[in-house]
Amino acid sequence: MFGYEIFHEDIMETIIASIRSGKNPHAYIFEGDAGLGKHTAACLAASTAVCENPKSAPCGTCRACVMAKAGTHPDIKHVVPEEKKKTIGVGVIRELNADAYIRPFYGGKKVYILEGDLMTGEAQNAFLKTLEEPPLYALFIIVASDLTKMLQTVVSRCACVRFPPLSKERMRRLLEAGYPALRESYPFYISFAEGNPGRLDSLLKGPEFSLLRDDCFKAASRILSRDKYDAFFVSEFFDGHKEQLPDILDILLLFFRDVLMLCEGQRGSVINVDYMEKLKTVSGSAAPERVLSAAERIPVCGEMIKRNVGAKYIGMYLALGVKEDKQ
Repeated sequence: MFGYEIFHEDIMETIIASIRSGKNPHAYIFEGDAGLGKHTAACLAASTAVCENPKSAPCGTCRACVMAKAGTHPDIKHVVPEEKKKTIGVGVIRELNADAYIRPFYGGKKVYILEGDLMTGEAQNAFLKTLEEPPLYALFIIVASDLTKMLQTVVSRCACVRFPPLSKERMRRLLEAGYPALRESYPFYISFAEGNPGRLDSLLKGPEFSLLRDDCFKAASRILSRDKYDAFFVSEFFDGHKEQLPDILDILLLFFRDVLMLCEGQRGSVINVDYMEKLKTVSGSAAPERVLSAAERIPVCGEMIKRNVGAKYIGMYLALGVKEDKQ
């Protein structure tokens, strides 16, 4: 869309029309999960605001649009933490406040794009006065994934725009455009990515995730086996993939779900279609009660991660617990 990779064209059409008309709010919050293209959407809105042809903004050809696309426009400021800092502190915001009252170098607009998730409470408080009494030429766009981290006094002074997950059909089109060879795996990736194109791209960048998925199937088979020694394999697998444990639990849950579907004769509901034959083998030997027990333990494992329980113990709890449940 106008040379930017945008996933929410309808939302951006409304925002662009508002900026073109000059009736846009002075501050937006673009809210939604990381990976939905909010920052790119903010850059498109910024390009629209500084374009030298306001009726057709962003025209893409004027000096302002070219500089905006290249990330070199002096009136588009990306507000980030200071060097070696992980958060946007008061000092950064004070600089922003002072800079906001310096008129634009080009045209009539000046745009600030802020990472809301990184702003400390003190920084947000320091930003309030500028939000309350902004220069007429200033536009502030706060990009945030979690509004609970934002002060209500800041949120209430902005127009909040929600960027929702994409539909399954839109995700399928993205896969067809970029990964036609993986057609048999589409149902899994569509389900696992949960409407998030950024997450989808990260999964498909290299072979690592595909290999992890294979290992997860082996772990799922051992969790559902009757052999208690298999619990040690699962425990070691979890311990060797601590950083990936949340993804591992999600993959396992989808495998357990599919085994249950096959146990109930619902082959058409299977998500891991590319593992169909392997899943049929597992479903033929695993009692549905055992599969259900494994699936019910996954959310508990997720809570254990939040409580910093050791990966080995989580693996043992899941695998050995399923085998010891009365079935």
